[in-house]
Order: sequence, then structure tokens, then C-alpha cells
Amino acid sequence: MSDPSSAVEIGRVDAILEAVSFSAEQFMKVNNWELAIQQMLERLGRAAHVSRVYVFQDEMGADGILYSSQKYEWDAEGIKPQINNVELQNIPLRYRYPRWEEALKNGQPVLCIVKDLPESEQELLVAQDIKSIAIFPILVEHLHWGHIGFDDCMIEHQWSLAEMEALKAAAGIFGAAIERKRAEAALQEKNTQLAILSHQLVEIQETERRFIALELHDEIGQALTGIRLTLELGMQLPDLEETRVKIAQALKMVDALTGHVKDISHMLRPNLLDDLGLLPALLWLFENFSSQTQIQVSIQHVGISDRRFKPEVEITVYRVVQEALTNIARHSGADCAVVKTWANSHVIGVQIEDKGKGFNLNDMMIAKKAIGLTGIRERVRWLGGTMNIESSPDAGTRITAEIPLDSGSIFDCERR
Repeated sequence: MSDPSSAVEIGRVDAILEAVSFSAEQFMKVNNWELAIQQMLERLGRAAHVSRVYVFQDEMGADGILYSSQKYEWDAEGIKPQINNVELQNIPLRYRYPRWEEALKNGQPVLCIVKDLPESEQELLVAQDIKSIAIFPILVEHLHWGHIGFDDCMIEHQWSLAEMEALKAAAGIFGAAIERKRAEAALQEKNTQLAILSHQLVEIQETERRFIALELHDEIGQALTGIRLTLELGMQLPDLEETRVKIAQALKMVDALTGHVKDISHMLRPNLLDDLGLLPALLWLFENFSSQTQIQVSIQHVGISDRRFKPEVEITVYRVVQEALTNIARHSGADCAVVKTWANSHVIGVQIEDKGKGFNLNDMMIAKKAIGLTGIRERVRWLGGTMNIESSPDAGTRITAEIPLDSGSIFDCERR
């Protein structure tokens, strides 16, 4: 005949393991383990048939002493909560519980019948009506982080080896969850730093473009103008027919170079964007693009006439359109494109569409051929916006971007 106490113990261990499995599943589902911890502590407490379950976190003080503070707690019905007990905050383990500190730091559990402890260790526990206690270290990245504790305020619980292993597994689950949260936080921090660096790089790039554009316009442009004037004076000299022919050829070359420098200057940083705003700059872009590629661009716009936006918003929208048109010219084979822009008090949007070859976006990303699109998408995201790319082979491409506008992102021309 089987021992009833053994059956009870087996049932309790199975319940604890089930609670551990539930905790592991919940930790995998939630982004922040702290949001689900109360439910998990309750499941563990009821499964283990204890009065109280809690989590303490340890922190090293400036004096080199380890201080332990209670962070979370579950209490069974009729058990007085201790979560607000100031005595359970910043406990100097070295002085209050040196034996416990040594065991926990070495990854060992602490299991005690309270009445059998030295009087110095009993005081705080007796005040909480604890008769027996089990504490298991929580390790994060193989280092001591804190502990999970189980109090029995009803009986002097003798913890079996099977129960100890099951509760140790619970501590391991908590350690894994905390480790995961740390890793995710570190990844998020790196992503944030990368985004900041990317934004700074874009700002530096725009500053350099503005500088080069001004240099081309002011310095090189003025030099070319001076050369042209000198050549024109040479054309007026008498009896130099052959020289005049050469000078005429040089004038044509200067005119061509002047036009090329002007185009480069506008492509780098269109003066129209800074001086007149988004719509005039886009209209110039379309005219220049069509003259160079023979691809006709039609525009539909709502809410952007006679309105100015923050410089970073205007340049981002302009770069989105510029990059999309560049891709159309290089890859689509289309003979026309449609650009739509819109703005209200909350958002500014732009959409560029062609009916060309299209492409498989995943293949492009894998082949790293979408660097330009990735760059402008990051620009849009930095401003809190979204960018969507729709394309498939032989079905054309549609790029849609929207950027939110705050109260300081938009103002009329009179206030510019």
C-alpha cells in the first residue's frame, strides 16, 4: 500500500513544476517579465502550499556591502502582506545574515526552521510570523542578482529534495527572464545609439551638401563667369579670326560646364528648397528629371502650397521623392511616374508610383541593392514617420511615406 504522504509530496512537486512551466511560458510571451510576475508568484505559492512568495534584489552599496530589498510579493489569504515593510528594504546581509549571504553568493539555497536559527537571525522572521523559510538564489549571467523566497507561516515545513529541485528551477526561470530583459534593453540601447548616429550622419551629410552646393554656386560659378567675360572681351579684338573661333568654342564649353555645375549644385542641395519651400523645389526636380530622362512626372498635391515646414521635414520629403525617381530611372523602365503629396495640421505625406518592372523587395534587401531606400526609410523613421514600399515583378512600385507634424513643424510663408 502506497504512503499517502508520498503521494501528497509527488502531487505538490508536480504542481510546482507545472507552475514553473507556466512561468516560463508567460515570460516568453510578455516583453517585460515584471508585468506578469504577480500571477507567477501566486501560481508558485499555491502550488507549493506556502503562505508567502517574494523576490528580493541585491545591490552593492558604495561601502562594498551587499544590500537586499524586497521588490515583489504574493500572500495567501489571511497572511499579512510585508511588501511595505521598511525593515525589508536595504537589508545589509553581511551584518544581518552573513551565513545566508555566503550561501546565496555561492549559488546555494537557504532552508530553515525559524525556531532552530540563532536568535540574531530569528528576529525579523518571527515578526512576520514565519515558521519555516526556503530561499533560492537568482543568478543572472552566472552572477548573483537576488533571491526568491517561500515562507510558511502555518507549519514548520520540511522541504523534500524533490521540492527543493522544483523550486530551484523556479529561481532559474526568473534568472533567465531577467537576463532576457537585460539583453533586450542592451539591444534597444544599441539600436537607439545607432539611430542617433545615423541621424547625425544625415545631418552632417546635408551640411556638407549645402557647403559644396554653395561653393559650386559662389566660388566656381563666379570663376566661370569671370572666365566667360574675359573670353567675350577676347572676341571683340580685331583681326583675330582664328582666335575668335577658339574663343567661341571655349565659350560653349564654359556655358556647358556652368550648366553642369548649376545642376550638381541643385542636386546636392536645391536653393529653392531653402528659399521657397517644398513645392517649388519638387516642381524644379520634376522638370529637371524629365529633361534628363524623358520620363514624365505628374504631381497631385493638397495642402502644401504656400506652406513651409521644418527644414528636416522638407528635406526628408524631398529626398524620398528624389530617391524614388532615381530608382525609377535606373530600374523600372517606366515612361511616366505619379507623385502625390498631401498635408494637414497633423501629417505630411508623399507617394511615388510607377507602372514599371517592379521588384521583389526581399530579394533586393538580401542582395543589399536597396541601400538608398533603406537610408530614406531611416530618415522618415527618425522623424517619427512611416514608409511603406509596395512592389512585385511586372507590377510596378509604390512608395508611401508619412511624417507627423507637431505644432512647430508647419508655418505659413508670412511667418517664414
